[in-house]
Amino acid sequence: MRRYYAYIKDKKIDGSGQCPCSGGGITCIEITEEVFDNINQYMYKRGKIVINPDWEEEQAKEERIQEIYARLTEIDNKSIRAIRANDTDYIEAYEQEAIALREELRGLINDDN
Repeated sequence: MRRYYAYIKDKKIDGSGQCPCSGGGITCIEITEEVFDNINQYMYKRGKIVINPDWEEEQAKEERIQEIYARLTEIDNKSIRAIRANDTDYIEAYEQEAIALREELRGLINDDN
Protein backbone atom coordinates (compact mmCIF):
# COMPACT_ATOMS: atom_id res chain seq x y z
CA MET A 1 0.00 0.00 0.00
CA ARG A 2 1.37 3.39 -1.00
CA ARG A 3 1.46 6.22 1.48
CA TYR A 4 1.20 9.89 0.62
CA TYR A 5 2.33 12.90 2.60
CA ALA A 6 1.87 16.66 2.60
CA TYR A 7 4.82 18.71 3.79
CA ILE A 8 3.88 21.70 5.92
CA LYS A 9 6.21 24.64 6.42
CA ASP A 10 5.30 28.00 7.94
CA LYS A 11 1.67 26.86 8.24
CA LYS A 12 1.36 26.28 4.47
CA ILE A 13 1.56 23.23 2.23
CA ASP A 14 5.10 23.32 0.90
CA GLY A 15 4.94 20.14 -1.18
CA SER A 16 3.93 16.52 -1.20
CA GLY A 17 5.51 13.14 -1.75
CA GLN A 18 5.50 9.45 -0.97
CA CYS A 19 8.22 9.55 1.66
CA PRO A 20 7.81 11.02 5.12
CA CYS A 21 9.96 14.07 5.66
CA SER A 22 11.03 15.86 8.80
CA GLY A 23 13.46 18.53 9.86
CA GLY A 24 14.11 21.97 8.48
CA GLY A 25 10.91 23.29 9.97
CA ILE A 26 8.80 20.81 7.95
CA THR A 27 5.87 18.90 9.43
CA CYS A 28 4.73 15.79 7.60
CA ILE A 29 1.04 14.81 7.46
CA GLU A 30 -0.25 11.60 5.87
CA ILE A 31 -2.90 12.27 3.21
CA THR A 32 -5.08 10.23 0.86
CA GLU A 33 -4.19 9.52 -2.75
CA GLU A 34 -7.01 11.82 -3.90
CA VAL A 35 -5.57 14.72 -1.89
CA PHE A 36 -2.06 13.89 -3.13
CA ASP A 37 -3.25 13.92 -6.77
CA ASN A 38 -4.94 17.31 -6.29
CA ILE A 39 -2.71 18.89 -3.63
CA ASN A 40 -2.95 22.35 -5.24
CA GLN A 41 -6.67 22.38 -4.39
CA TYR A 42 -5.98 22.02 -0.66
CA MET A 43 -4.65 24.18 2.14
CA TYR A 44 -3.39 23.71 5.67
CA LYS A 45 -5.72 25.16 8.28
CA ARG A 46 -5.84 24.62 12.04
CA GLY A 47 -3.63 21.55 11.88
CA LYS A 48 -5.52 19.84 9.05
CA ILE A 49 -5.41 19.56 5.27
CA VAL A 50 -8.71 20.96 3.97
CA ILE A 51 -10.12 21.87 0.59
CA ASN A 52 -9.34 25.47 -0.35
CA PRO A 53 -12.74 27.15 -0.88
CA ASP A 54 -11.08 29.83 -3.05
CA TRP A 55 -9.16 27.41 -5.27
CA GLU A 56 -11.16 27.96 -8.47
CA GLU A 57 -10.90 31.72 -8.12
CA GLU A 58 -7.17 31.53 -7.39
CA GLN A 59 -6.66 29.18 -10.36
CA ALA A 60 -8.52 31.55 -12.73
CA LYS A 61 -6.46 34.46 -11.42
CA GLU A 62 -3.19 32.57 -11.97
CA GLU A 63 -4.26 31.63 -15.50
CA ARG A 64 -5.03 35.29 -16.26
CA ILE A 65 -1.62 36.34 -14.92
CA GLN A 66 0.06 33.82 -17.23
CA GLU A 67 -2.03 35.05 -20.20
CA ILE A 68 -0.93 38.62 -19.48
CA TYR A 69 2.75 37.64 -19.31
CA ALA A 70 2.42 35.78 -22.63
CA ARG A 71 0.69 38.74 -24.29
CA LEU A 72 3.31 41.19 -22.94
CA THR A 73 6.06 39.02 -24.45
CA GLU A 74 4.18 39.00 -27.76
CA ILE A 75 3.79 42.78 -27.62
CA ASP A 76 7.49 43.21 -26.91
CA ASN A 77 8.38 41.13 -29.96
CA LYS A 78 5.93 42.99 -32.20
CA SER A 79 7.15 46.33 -30.84
CA ILE A 80 10.71 45.48 -31.82
CA ARG A 81 9.54 44.74 -35.38
CA ALA A 82 7.54 47.98 -35.45
CA ILE A 83 10.55 49.97 -34.21
CA ARG A 84 12.73 48.43 -36.91
CA ALA A 85 10.11 49.35 -39.52
CA ASN A 86 9.71 52.80 -37.95
CA ASP A 87 5.95 52.24 -37.78
CA THR A 88 4.96 54.73 -35.08
CA ASP A 89 1.23 53.91 -35.25
CA TYR A 90 1.87 50.30 -34.24
CA ILE A 91 4.45 51.30 -31.65
CA GLU A 92 1.96 53.58 -29.91
CA ALA A 93 -0.86 51.00 -30.07
CA TYR A 94 1.38 48.30 -28.60
CA GLU A 95 2.54 50.66 -25.86
CA GLN A 96 -1.04 51.52 -24.88
CA GLU A 97 -2.00 47.85 -24.73
CA ALA A 98 1.11 47.04 -22.68
CA ILE A 99 0.31 49.83 -20.21
CA ALA A 100 -3.23 48.50 -19.72
CA LEU A 101 -2.00 44.92 -19.28
CA ARG A 102 0.68 45.94 -16.78
CA GLU A 103 -1.92 47.83 -14.77
CA GLU A 104 -4.23 44.81 -14.74
CA LEU A 105 -1.29 42.59 -13.76
CA ARG A 106 -0.33 44.94 -10.92
CA GLY A 107 -3.89 44.76 -9.61
CA LEU A 108 -3.95 40.97 -9.75
CA ILE A 109 -0.60 40.61 -8.02
CA ASN A 110 -1.27 43.27 -5.37
CA ASP A 111 -4.61 41.62 -4.61
CA ASP A 112 -2.63 38.82 -2.91
CA ASN A 113 -1.19 41.20 -0.32
